[in-house]
Amino acid sequence: MNCIFYCKQCDKEFQRKKYDVINRGAGKFCSRSCQATYKNIKYEKQYKLNWNSDIAYLLGLIYADGNVMGKPYWQVSLYSKDKEIIDNTLDILHKNSLPKPKPYHRRGSYCLSVGSRRICRALIYTGIVPNKCKSMIKLKIPNEYFVNFLLGFFDGDGCWDKKSFCLSNGSLEVLKWVLKTLKKLWNINGRIINKGSCGTYRLYFRLKDSYNIAKWLYSNNRYCLTRKKDLIMT
Repeated sequence: MNCIFYCKQCDKEFQRKKYDVINRGAGKFCSRSCQATYKNIKYEKQYKLNWNSDIAYLLGLIYADGNVMGKPYWQVSLYSKDKEIIDNTLDILHKNSLPKPKPYHRRGSYCLSVGSRRICRALIYTGIVPNKCKSMIKLKIPNEYFVNFLLGFFDGDGCWDKKSFCLSNGSLEVLKWVLKTLKKLWNINGRIINKGSCGTYRLYFRLKDSYNIAKWLYSNNRYCLTRKKDLIMT
């Protein structure tokens, strides 16, 4: 015997067998996609990030050198060989009333780990992929904070290569998204090169555009990696 239901997400009328309703509450949604959409909207409202320039910079660092572990661990980790990045991260966490972990040293790198379901959920619904490798995608970042995110990404996975601003990443889609956003916001073009055996891609910009990007990055950011800033601005 079939029963008629209305989808909780799209209000579409659909039919389900009675035992489907008993098992897993399937009578609430017409499809799995509607169920996932409803769940994402619910959690996005509950775990929404309070955006500011410091949080955007920290997100860039995590996007480059960090890792988010989802259920059941709920842990955010950040790794860096530069102690200044760890100090900046701790300062940002403290100023935004977020958990402040104790850093530790392992295999030549400084490490931070925060166990927080709230923070992990917020990062995941921003677009960071749990246990990331080459599966990273674009993030939901307000345009006014993209420059802060880009500086964090540059401090983690960028370099100043022969007077050219360069970003490295294992995901081609990530660099395409960054390039598309830069073109939209600042009308800047670049080129992406596959490093072959290294398994990474690099995004390069022309000399003039590189200095313009550097000027924008360091004009409105409170935090940065000093050694990279000195290399570019001197």
